[in-house]
Amino acid sequence: MTHPAEFLKNAWQIYGRQFKIWMILVSPLAALAALLIILGSVLPSNPAELFSAFPAAAIIGIFVFLIAGAVIISRTFMNAAIISANKSLDGGAPSINDGYHQGMKTFWPVLWVSILRGLLILAGLILLIVPGVIWALQYSLTTHVILLENKRGMAAFRRSKELTRGRLLEALIDFGNMSLVIAYGTWIILAAVMVCVLVLGSITSAISPAAGASLVNTIFFGIGIIAEVGVIWLVLPFSPLLFTAVYKDFANNK
Repeated sequence: MTHPAEFLKNAWQIYGRQFKIWMILVSPLAALAALLIILGSVLPSNPAELFSAFPAAAIIGIFVFLIAGAVIISRTFMNAAIISANKSLDGGAPSINDGYHQGMKTFWPVLWVSILRGLLILAGLILLIVPGVIWALQYSLTTHVILLENKRGMAAFRRSKELTRGRLLEALIDFGNMSLVIAYGTWIILAAVMVCVLVLGSITSAISPAAGASLVNTIFFGIGIIAEVGVIWLVLPFSPLLFTAVYKDFANNK
């Protein structure tokens, strides 16, 4: 079993060497995150008020369009990121154009398997919880199998189950540690940045004339959103790099 710290070290080294490439590669995901953050900040507490003048069919159509767009963007470019991470972990330099092209080609195979896996895990959690956890671990590598081994449908499920057979505890440790590092790392960095922005905003507001206080608050509100988006953009490459490293460890040591 490869120690999780080794995955982190390798991901950090690749991130440093290929920083510019990865920033460009994950920029569509960062743009989507930015859009969601901005909308969440400017929309009223009850967004339904904005659509009260529209007929129900139009509202449903708008939401379906937005959700479909978000799914297409996130899934396509996450596919591209995983394919690129595999090349980086093999010592090469990822091609952004090739990553995007392959990400679009594999959109439907990955989407259908992801939906089926999600429904299967949900059913297991509803029934007795434990089966859901086991199935989540057994089929945790299906996306990588589709993208990197060119298997489809049930073949991807069988291959993921084969790779994790007898190693479910290892899968739990690896994916659990990687998820915690990404989640808590992002939260800590984001919290530190936002505290700095808030402190600077408070100081500036205190020394500014009362007439300009609202302008200062608006400026620092914008700075806060930019900082939040920037942190997410910087952290995004670690997810495909770390989880692809776990997949390769399972595939190479089976």
